[in-house]
Amino acid sequence: MRTFDVGKNIRLMSRNIKHFTSHLLQEYDLNEGQLEYFLMIYKHHGINQKELADIMYVSKASVTKAIKKLLTIGLIKRIKNEDDHRHYGLFVSEKGTELTKQFHDYEARLAQVMFKNISQEEIETLNSIITRMTENSKDLKSTF
Repeated sequence: MRTFDVGKNIRLMSRNIKHFTSHLLQEYDLNEGQLEYFLMIYKHHGINQKELADIMYVSKASVTKAIKKLLTIGLIKRIKNEDDHRHYGLFVSEKGTELTKQFHDYEARLAQVMFKNISQEEIETLNSIITRMTENSKDLKSTF
């Protein structure tokens, strides 16, 4: 299989997943990128915007824009750090907790379809390969 074929299959799979999740995103007036930020905040309770930018390899401006939207629609809340009043932590709100429950249902259905007829060992191997490819792809930023 040529490198192009691998990339093409990854893009097609990504497009199918986006289509599958579009209903959930529309219900909450979110786009795919905003969902990623939301899920990072869910996984890292109290994370601040700088830490979020570092984890996601994006600019602080990108984080600010996404956070503003998530705050506006009430999925997250910003709480002042009690140890350092100059910093704020980001947390999932009650409304956001409802989204996480729905997302877990979507994620389970997605996994059921995506990994049909694929063993756990194959899933782990695939994840390992894709993780290494993702790390390798970061080198592409410095080649131009």
